[in-house]
Amino acid sequence: MSSLLKVNAIKTIKVGRGPSEIAITKDERRAYVANQQSDTVSVIRIRDSAVIDTIPVGKSPLDAELSVDDQFLYVGHYGENTVSVIRTSNNKVVKTLRVGRNPVDIEVAKNGKKIYIGNLGGRTVAVIRTSDNTVIKRIRVGKTPINMDFTPLQRRLYVPNFDSNTVSVIRTRDDQVIKTILVGAGPGNVFVAPNGLRAYVTNKTEGTVSVIRTLDNVVIKTIAVGNEPYASVVTRNNRYVYVSNSGENTVSVIRALDNRVIKTIIVGRGPRGFAISENGGHVYVPNYGGRTVAVIRTRDNTLTRRIRVGRGPSDIKFFNNGTQAYVSNSRGDTLSLIRVSPL
Repeated sequence: MSSLLKVNAIKTIKVGRGPSEIAITKDERRAYVANQQSDTVSVIRIRDSAVIDTIPVGKSPLDAELSVDDQFLYVGHYGENTVSVIRTSNNKVVKTLRVGRNPVDIEVAKNGKKIYIGNLGGRTVAVIRTSDNTVIKRIRVGKTPINMDFTPLQRRLYVPNFDSNTVSVIRTRDDQVIKTILVGAGPGNVFVAPNGLRAYVTNKTEGTVSVIRTLDNVVIKTIAVGNEPYASVVTRNNRYVYVSNSGENTVSVIRALDNRVIKTIIVGRGPRGFAISENGGHVYVPNYGGRTVAVIRTRDNTLTRRIRVGRGPSDIKFFNNGTQAYVSNSRGDTLSLIRVSPL
C-alpha cells in the first residue's frame, strides 16, 4: 500500500445544488449537469470549464442524457414525474413530457429512435419517440424499476425491479416484456458484459450478484459479494467484473471465466457507481460517502491512487481523448476536473 498515490483534482467548478448525472456532447464542447436540489441544469463550456448557462427544469432532476445527434438533452424529474426536453442549440426547454412516477434512469437507443425511462415509483418503463418527442408507450414491468442496461446490439433492455426481486427483459423491436427473471433480494443495478453473453445484477439487500446467461435469460450463478452491493461494471475484455459494496467500503473483483470472487479491495467510504477509462486500463470508483475517487488498475487489480475531489462524488464522465474527466460532487455542489491515469 506504500505505492498508493494521493492526488488532487485539477479544478473545482461551482454548479447548482446536488449535482448528479453529467452528459457530454460528442464534440466535447459542452457538458450538462443535472442539479437535483436546485431544479436546474448547469451548462459547462469544456475548453475552460466555465459555467455558461443555467437552465431551469422540473423538480428534482436526476438523470440527464443526450440524444444520439446531440440536438436534445433529456432530463428526468424525480419529484414531478416528467422529463424535460432541452434543445441544445439554445439551451431552452421545448417540451415537458409526463412519463410515470419518479423517473430515475434514462437509456438512449443507439439508433437514435427511442429513449427509455425507468420510473422508480411505479411499475413502468416509458418509451419516448425522438422524431417528435412523444411518449408512445408505457411498458409494465416489476415494482420499482431502476438502473437498466441494453445488450450491445440493443435488441433487449434488462430492467431490475428492486421490490419484486426480478429482472424484466424487454424486446426493443416491439417493446414487449419477453421474460421475467427471478433474481436475489433487492436488485438495484444491471450491467451487460461488452460481449453480450452475461448480465450481472447486483442484489443490494441480499449481498449477492446474479449472473444471467443472455442466450436464454437463465440465472446460471449467484455470487456472494460484500455488504449492500450497489453497482457493477465489466472490463472491455470481459475478463473481470467489479462490484461496489457500498455498505463496507470495498470493491469485489469477480473473474468472469468461473464467476469467482478473486479479490476484495478497500476503496473508500460508500462506493457506488463505476467508470472505465477509455483505454480500459483503469476503473474509477467514486466514494459517495467521502471525498475521493479510487483508481484500480485492471491488469493486476491493484488500487493505484485516490483522487481528492468534492463531497459526495457520484458520476464520472471522460473527455479529451480519455485524458480528463468531470466528477459530480452531489453533497459539495461542485464538479471536479481530474486527470486520468495513463495505462
